[in-house]
Amino acid sequence: MSITGEAEYSFEPMDDTHLKVVGRVVAVEAVTSDGVMKEQFGDMDVETLIGELAGQTSYWVIDLKGEDDDEMAKALPENVAKAAEVKARAAAKEGEEKPAEGEKPKVSKETVVTALGSQFLDLARPPEFPVPSLVFGDPTKTMTEEKDINLFGQEIPMEFEKAYSITAPAGEGDGAISSLAIEVVASGAKEMSQGGQSAFVAVDQEVSGTIEVEPSMAIPRASKLDILMTISFGV
Repeated sequence: MSITGEAEYSFEPMDDTHLKVVGRVVAVEAVTSDGVMKEQFGDMDVETLIGELAGQTSYWVIDLKGEDDDEMAKALPENVAKAAEVKARAAAKEGEEKPAEGEKPKVSKETVVTALGSQFLDLARPPEFPVPSLVFGDPTKTMTEEKDINLFGQEIPMEFEKAYSITAPAGEGDGAISSLAIEVVASGAKEMSQGGQSAFVAVDQEVSGTIEVEPSMAIPRASKLDILMTISFGV
């Protein structure tokens, strides 16, 4: 599956230690799917949904280090409302006629648009800054971390190695920078069960791109990322 598009993120203070992150799909230029990913959406042609992806939103909560606070995010009114909608759709489906044996369940267009928009916004989120901070004279820092990623509703444990490099000084005071380069290599695996079947899923991810920085505030202003994710299934 390939998605090319643009997203914007706003960061709103919630309290002294947390920020609310709002992601919105600005535009999607192309969506293609094949193989297993195409099968996941049944007979629906995802290429026809490009225009409907714009405006999709997602909401997170992060602390001042950029780390997610999942419990606070779940309590956001927007996410509570989304969870209620998902629950209502699931309840409505219970009364529908189940597909015959060997027949794929039908997937609604609304469900596909929501899933694609949410996944795109989650993967395209601006990367957090390195800890400790970058300094001139030692322009590259490497971070390693372990965290779960959400892949179409499934949590996959991943190990990340991130390398940051200063690519442009800001020229506005000692140590200020205006651009960083980032390279990420990540991998993870998990055994999943669904519909009475189990499969071993392995995920490999490579990310490269740049982060533009607002020097006066030392926070990300924009990022441009190329993300390659390979998903392998086995039994």
